[in-house]
Formats: sequence, structure tokens, C-alpha cells
Amino acid sequence: MASQCLVVLFLAAWVSHRGKGPVSNRARGIRSRCFSEKLIFRSRGVGMKAAMRKAGNTKTSRRRFRREIHGRDNTVQSPLNISSDSLREPERVLKGDPLKAEILSQALWLQYKHGFPHTPTGFSAVTQGFHPYPAGLQPKSANILLDLLPGDTLYDPFMGGGTTLVEGMRKGYECFGTDISPLAVFVSSYHTWYTNKTERENLQNVAEKVLANALQHPYPNGLNTLRDSIRNTTAPRRYLGALWFILSATLSRKPRSGWKEKEETLVERFQRSCEEYITRLSSLAEAAIDSGKSAEVLRSDARHPSVFPSPDYQFDAILTSPPYPAVYDYLSVAREMRAKIGGGALMSEDNDARSGDGIRAVWPLEWREGELGARKTYRKTASEEGYEAQWITDQEAWMLASVKKRLKVGGRCVVIIGDSDARWIDTLISTTEAAQVVGLSVEASASIHLNPDEKNPRRTEHAILLYHQSKEVPKADDEDVLAIRNAQKDRRNKRMEFDKRRRSLGFKSWISS
Repeated sequence: MASQCLVVLFLAAWVSHRGKGPVSNRARGIRSRCFSEKLIFRSRGVGMKAAMRKAGNTKTSRRRFRREIHGRDNTVQSPLNISSDSLREPERVLKGDPLKAEILSQALWLQYKHGFPHTPTGFSAVTQGFHPYPAGLQPKSANILLDLLPGDTLYDPFMGGGTTLVEGMRKGYECFGTDISPLAVFVSSYHTWYTNKTERENLQNVAEKVLANALQHPYPNGLNTLRDSIRNTTAPRRYLGALWFILSATLSRKPRSGWKEKEETLVERFQRSCEEYITRLSSLAEAAIDSGKSAEVLRSDARHPSVFPSPDYQFDAILTSPPYPAVYDYLSVAREMRAKIGGGALMSEDNDARSGDGIRAVWPLEWREGELGARKTYRKTASEEGYEAQWITDQEAWMLASVKKRLKVGGRCVVIIGDSDARWIDTLISTTEAAQVVGLSVEASASIHLNPDEKNPRRTEHAILLYHQSKEVPKADDEDVLAIRNAQKDRRNKRMEFDKRRRSLGFKSWISS
């Protein structure tokens, strides 16, 4: 009987391996390629015709659309001279000053290879990545880019999780950061908290009080227990805010995969997070000893900032990564993380936006409106040209208000931006044109194109180095500005004709043409 069972199991495994089980190649999917159009489609065990039909989805159509309309300047194209076992070398395009463009490409390569919050071996992230934040900048990339930005003061108008500010503190800059998201202000303020030994010991004592009060509760392992314990603890606002920050990070981070960590209660995870955060603060204090103080972090819209020490206050350098158009919804993420820890958290002054008894929360305006390039805005916009026009207006607005007016003459700015999910927007062209419209010159740029041979190809990203040469802002009737406006109009008309031809011919005729 046992031998018969073994035979049956063997036959079942053999049949599964022949193509009917979960381990077959057909179940894994067959990747069909059309190299002439540089498109990649994935089909589930079907042929090229089905793969070509699948090419009609919006993402693939957008890629082809951008290739036909925009194209890329093949000034310099060569693989990076850095080898990697896990990634093939991506294609890069360099423009402008060769040495500066090479530094930009090296920073993009590190972003491409490591992402966020992981860092290269031997490079400490200190506090960065302790609290999750979407689409963070690679710390080592920011560290490299700061070598292109001499000076004593550094500004980031889209600070996000505070990577630029932390790396600026490491380099000895006096750092200033703004963001329209309350979550970004909350996270960055505690990622850039420069502490001394006494402050860290005080934070440790307050954390121990909170944990002691939580353990005395009849239900010590619940989230409400930790919330009440923090609320009922008497301590300076800065320390209580740090505990809310640690609790938010604990809830946002996934538990470790080890079997011991899976058995941890929420209070135990919170205790471990407190110890980790205090250790990271100590590392930041050692790394940022040349700076000697925390970064100044405030909430403000980059298109019309009004939080500077004086109306004419200027900085030596700017390093920033604005939102990628139609890719993220940062305020939605902020509301989600804010809701996890409930009311009373010190993320903003108005912190009563919570729901209960079946009543939907009414979020303050600062949590709902004002985001630049939001994906939800793209979905709600009636036309592609309308979203593109709004994006161009917003680009020029923040370039003028946060770069042209806030950067000293002779100062430099680096902008990191990735490709858009909106068909009509080329972020490299729109960013460089916005800089030129407000009177900034482009010294160098680098682009790393996604590698189609990867299982999960990365988004194409660009690094642009801008130089502030003069205080004068070009007028609307300036020759260079008029040339840019005419180029934008020509591209818009060409896109409209392209879409019209595509709709009239249908996808099969369009792809064959």
C-alpha cells in the first residue's frame, strides 16, 4: 500500500512538472518581446498575437507615445562603469559639463541600485528610513550630489522624509526644509533631531515611564493602551512628540520575518523601536558634529513659501526631488499613517481628524489639498492637455518662488525627478524649460533609463544641475521665453494630431504604421 502511494505521488509530481502544476513555465509566464518597437509584454502562456493585443494597455501605449513624440538626445550613451551582480547596467544619457554630468549619473546609479532606505555597504543611514516614507531619495546619492553644491546653507523645498537635510547636517550645512505634507514635517523634524547625551537620556526615561504605565494596564498589549499611556505621561512636548513618532514608525514598519519577532507584542515592538531610535540619534549626533544643530523644518507650499526668516532670505545651495507627476498621492499616505495612531498625535496643531461611531472624519485642508502633481488630480482632470498645462504652471511657480528667489547669485541647485505616468508630460523637458523660463541655466544633466530586461524595471529618472547667474527674471516677451512657449505649443499640437490619428486608425493599424 505504501509503495502504491509513493508511485501516485511521483506521477502527480511528474504531471505537475510537465505543465499542469504551479511550477511550470507557463504558470510563471512567458515574456514576449518586440525589439523593433522596444516594447516588452508579458503573456500567460499565449503567443505573440495575444501579447500584441495586451500592448494596448495605457502604460505600454504611454511608453510608445513618449518615444515617438519626445525622443531622446543621443549625445552620450554608454553603460555605467560600475558592475553589479543583481542588476544589469542601465543606459544613461549625459548632457552638459562631462565631469558634473558623471557625478549626477553616479548618484542616479546608486538610487537605481539600492533604492530607499537601503544604503551601500559601509555607509550608515543614521536616522534615515527609521520612519517609512514613500519614494525616498537614496542617502548616499544625496551625499554625492552635495559635492556639487558648495556653501554653508542648504534648502530643500520638497523635503519628504528629510534625506537631503540629514546628509546636509553630515556635511556641515545649516539646513532648512519645507513640505506641504504634515506627515513630511512630522517625520523630517525627528529624523533631523540633533541631540546631546542628556536629551537622549531624558527621552529614554520618558519612554520607560510610558512602557511602565502600559504594562500596568489590564490589557497591556493593545494599541489603545499605548496611546493612553503616552497621553497621560507628563513630559516636554518634544519628547512626547518623539514617542508618537516612534509609535507611528512601529505601526508603519512590517514585523521582521524571524520566528521570534513574530511572537512580539506591540508593546515589545514599541520598546525595541525606542531603543533603535535612541541609538540612531546617537549616530546622527556623531555624524553631524560639524553642523551642531537640528535642521529647521516647517510646513509650506513650494509655489508660494512664506515661512523664511525674512522675505529676502537666500541660501547657498538647493537639493530637492519634487513629486513625479501623476505617480504618487502623498497626502493620501499622510492621512493613512495619521489615522493609524489615532487622535492626539503631534503631527499637526489640528489633530482631531479621526472617525468614530460610524461618523466619517473631516480632515483639515492641510491634509487634503495643495499637493503638486498628485495622481488623484490626474485622474480627475478632464483632459491630458489640461493636466500638462497645470503641471507646467506649477513647475514654473515653484522654480521661481523656491529656487530663483531663494538661491544666491552664483549658487547651484540639483533637481531629481522621474518620468511621469501622464502621457503628455516629459519631466526632463518640462523641468529644464521651467528653469530657463525663470532665468536659471542648465549646467549638466544625467538620465538613467529603465532596463527592460529586469523583472521589475525601474522608472527612468533624471538629475539636473542648475546655476543661478543673475537676479533678473526674463520677461514674457523675451526671445528665449517665446521660443520655449512656441516649442510647447508645437508639441501640444503634434500630440493632439497623434491622438487623433491613433483613434481614427485603431490600435492594430497604428502599431503597424
